[in-house]
Amino acid sequence: MSSTDALGSERGWIAARFALSVFGGLFFWLLVGYISTSSAIGYATTAFSVAALSSGLMNMGLGVSTLKMVACDPKGSFSTLIILAVPVGIFASALTLAFYSIYDSFLLYVAIAAVMALLSPMSLVTQNSILVMKKVRLSFFISALGVALRYALAVILVLRGLGGLGITVSLIASSIVVTLAFTAYVMWKIGIQRPTYSSARTCLRVGIVNYPGTLNAITMSTAVVVLGLVTADPSKVGAFYIAVMAALTVSTAASSAALALIPLRPERDVSTYEAMRIALAVAVLAALPLAAFPRELLSYLGPTFASGGTALTVLALAGVPFAALSILVSRIGADKVRVVMAGIIQLLILVVLMLAAAPNLEERGAALAYLLAASASALVLSERRDVINLGKAALVFALPWLLSYLLAASQALPWPATLLSIELLAALLLRLTGFLRPGDARLVRELMRKHPVGQQQQ
Repeated sequence: MSSTDALGSERGWIAARFALSVFGGLFFWLLVGYISTSSAIGYATTAFSVAALSSGLMNMGLGVSTLKMVACDPKGSFSTLIILAVPVGIFASALTLAFYSIYDSFLLYVAIAAVMALLSPMSLVTQNSILVMKKVRLSFFISALGVALRYALAVILVLRGLGGLGITVSLIASSIVVTLAFTAYVMWKIGIQRPTYSSARTCLRVGIVNYPGTLNAITMSTAVVVLGLVTADPSKVGAFYIAVMAALTVSTAASSAALALIPLRPERDVSTYEAMRIALAVAVLAALPLAAFPRELLSYLGPTFASGGTALTVLALAGVPFAALSILVSRIGADKVRVVMAGIIQLLILVVLMLAAAPNLEERGAALAYLLAASASALVLSERRDVINLGKAALVFALPWLLSYLLAASQALPWPATLLSIELLAALLLRLTGFLRPGDARLVRELMRKHPVGQQQQ
């Protein structure tokens, strides 16, 4: 059995770990937002994003190199990569110090971010080694331990009055525990030896070749850091981050559910077009409440978050191209050049537009930049029919949203009736435009049978 097939046999645990990461992260920020303020969230998320941005820029493709090399030479490659992670982490840690003056009294946060960045390459190597070893279940339980520790520490420290610093400490504490647990297990199972020059050269070459493809992972952290630099207002950044997390969780859930219908090597497979159609329909239906009632939803966390209402509406629309991106990448398959170009274009457009729009529009400008960057990236990867479907999905999204705006302005209906009305209208439009079809339930069953567990896209 190949390593890919073995991973496929644990698809349920992979899905569980993914859900833990996505929904566990969203609920964490909603919880700490509820018991703190948008300013505290801004300080903590900026520190976390500084660490993620620095380690992402300096990672040298070690994560991809781990997946490729440890499978071939477990002990030798792991030993080499874990040693290489040390200088990479040191350089990433040093880079975080450049951001010490984003906000007042931010130096202590940057010191914690520096430790996060130092640990990040080691964590990346050991977690990917766990996946190569086919220990997905173990990975889930260790990650769950880290999530539980993060929640408990954050609640205790925030309630003791530490605010954003308490949140940041909970992040670094859980990161240390998870990294040490992964590292100890991999060293116990694989072992470690003195790395050779040949192994180091090979691992670095593989990593550097694949490095450009890793840059799309720092899109969100780049947006947060740039917004912090431009506005110097942690309250605005906190509200923006919560809005981004909510919108991206919806779109990620939609695309991930659709990806379960796609085979392992899906290039030009008809199921990718069906999955795209279903993902866009789910994304529209799930994101509409975020766009229709943004201030009402954010105000549950506190009045300081309500300023992110307009940003949440724009980011909810951005969920449409984001839901398409994973499926487009899966369809393209071996054409890595287009995938890399799409990621770089997305990052460049995001930074340029944020620098242009955020000084005046603040989090609204950042959200608009996010929407345009995601749309441009999706268009680079799209075929003609995908472009048409993305345009139709955006139109289907816009019409119910406009209805919700008119109903809210006229106060004609209470909000539950408004929500029901726009969801019914969206469902009708999705049916009329072909996104939803009567035989979809049967189609899903057929695709699941055609691509059974162990053969589906992970």
